[in-house]
Amino acid sequence: MNKLHHSQIPVDVLADALTLIKQAKQLLNPYVVVLTPRDRTVLPKMGDKSLSFVAKAHELAEQHPDLLPPFVKIDDFTKDFNDATNLLPFIVDCRELTNITTDTAMIAGSEAYTSALAFYQAAKSASKLHISGSREVAQELRERFPGGKHRRPVITTEADSQDN
Repeated sequence: MNKLHHSQIPVDVLADALTLIKQAKQLLNPYVVVLTPRDRTVLPKMGDKSLSFVAKAHELAEQHPDLLPPFVKIDDFTKDFNDATNLLPFIVDCRELTNITTDTAMIAGSEAYTSALAFYQAAKSASKLHISGSREVAQELRERFPGGKHRRPVITTEADSQDN
């Protein structure tokens, strides 16, 4: 079996990393906003393509405050522009952290699932050979196998199958 997940992350490293993430959330909490799913769909969004437009508009608005409509305050525009752009490195790093941890969890989970399937197959084979304790192990795993509950016992011999 070709393993991609080679070393276990030490529990203390995970605990330290989680503590740092929680600290970052606490530091930012007084300043961040939580949107509803609907808010996310209806708001106009500044992305990579519109960033240069917004930056230039902000620069020109500072140079020509007489052109600002009365409902747009330059201080609010500056605050919004600064926070939007200053948060970009956090977003990039958080996405990267999410991607690498998700990928690592996925490969570790895949390899653990593959090992579990191999163990389950071995337990079923051992049950067919009447190896002590194997029938109970195979039955317990069968009941937990993804895709639904199996209520029938593991069949170990032809005589057993005729009893069911």
